[in-house]
Amino acid sequence: MSRWSRVIRPCRTGVLLLVAHLVSTSAAAAPLWDISSNADQTFAAHDEHARLAIDRVQREGAGEIVAPGWLRPPGAPLELRAGGRRLAALRPIGPGAVQVQTTGGGQPRAIGDVEPRWENGAIRLVLRAADGERFETGLFERVSAAGAPEHLSRAAETILDVRGTYRAILSDPRGTPVGWLRVEVDSWGARSHAGALPEAVTPGLAAAAALALDSEIDWIETHSLDVYRGS
Repeated sequence: MSRWSRVIRPCRTGVLLLVAHLVSTSAAAAPLWDISSNADQTFAAHDEHARLAIDRVQREGAGEIVAPGWLRPPGAPLELRAGGRRLAALRPIGPGAVQVQTTGGGQPRAIGDVEPRWENGAIRLVLRAADGERFETGLFERVSAAGAPEHLSRAAETILDVRGTYRAILSDPRGTPVGWLRVEVDSWGARSHAGALPEAVTPGLAAAAALALDSEIDWIETHSLDVYRGS
């Protein structure tokens, strides 16, 4: 079951719960992820309790991805909120796949989507905007200390194989690099996202890409050995 399928999800370990408590109760605590040193970033987000907190999304500033209400039926969209507004609805439709929809009254309308593609178990993402403009990432290559596998991949044997930082180049349909996306899974399993994205990638589409990567990592961890539980 995806960690986004319910409003409150259990922490991976009791130690993580303690760390989260200490961070949340310390007013003077430093940010877990420093985004100030990456001037080209247009997007940044990180895990925060039962939500994906948005640190930066183009000109909208900080925000969050949350379930719209206490009870969320399976398959119901999440909401991207920033700048005091609801920017988009995000509907996860499978590992690595998210549809971006309009919010507000009336029937929700699709305004973009993120679709996964795999190469020997390693994921790429295709981002499609409402106007039909299309972007594709390369493989998410490990840029942290050496480890196995070299890419964010379903070839992981244990959840420790997923730990690390991965970066992918984003290209337009002509194959010209136009930006990048990065995901980090720290030693506790918490995740952070960052990216430098073109204007055509809307805040909703950028957030959907982060949500898609999270769902793929969820799948990988569910199907690999949890060394902390031994099963």
